Amino acid sequence: TLADGTLTLARFTGQVYGGTAELSGRLVARGTPNARFELKAQNVNLGQAIDTGNRIQLVGGRAQANLAVETTG
Repeated sequence: TLADGTLTLARFTGQVYGGTAELSGRLVARGTPNARFELKAQNVNLGQAIDTGNRIQLVGGRAQANLAVETTG
């Protein structure tokens, strides 16, 4: 949604590399600009995510990750 100079992404979900991902966040463009985003990924296939294109598989297995980024200015 967009209201009063603030863009809010309540929840965006999808499939990625055999797992799931969820993104949410907020971007404020009035006053001192600031942003905060959160990404949660579950059951991601690392072999697919880090595909080198070669016949050698460098990484394998499944992973989960939580990432939060916040910035001001």
